[in-house]
Amino acid sequence: HRYVLWIKERLDELFQTTLTSVRDTAYLTQVVLQGVIVFSITCGVVYMCFSGLGAEPTIPAIVLFCALLKISDHAALTPGNLGIREVLFGLLGEFFGLGVSEGMLVSVIRRIVSQVEISIIAGIIHFYGLVSKEEKGSFLSRH
Repeated sequence: HRYVLWIKERLDELFQTTLTSVRDTAYLTQVVLQGVIVFSITCGVVYMCFSGLGAEPTIPAIVLFCALLKISDHAALTPGNLGIREVLFGLLGEFFGLGVSEGMLVSVIRRIVSQVEISIIAGIIHFYGLVSKEEKGSFLSRH
């Protein structure tokens, strides 16, 4: 019974926070704007990957590739959807006349670019010590 009450309290807290966030138009605008910017950058990277391979994707094709990329981040069939995303990109590439191998290769390139980005950011954080030992300790004690 104690755990059910705890879960109910957490869900109530989540619901109240969500309502507060949705009512805050400035916050909501910022979140939507950042989402659009990130999606646009992702579309640009996908376009550059295809054009670097000699294929010229259309805007609808790029948007579908990016939507598939976003969906695959949230619905994992294998760890990191390794192999799944490549096959889907290949099929989508064939559907749009860009080629199976080009679609698969763009997925692999995108994975490599993501890992390099994460490594660079982690290296910068580590090198500059942007997270102090005190902050790490307080974070761990809270979670």
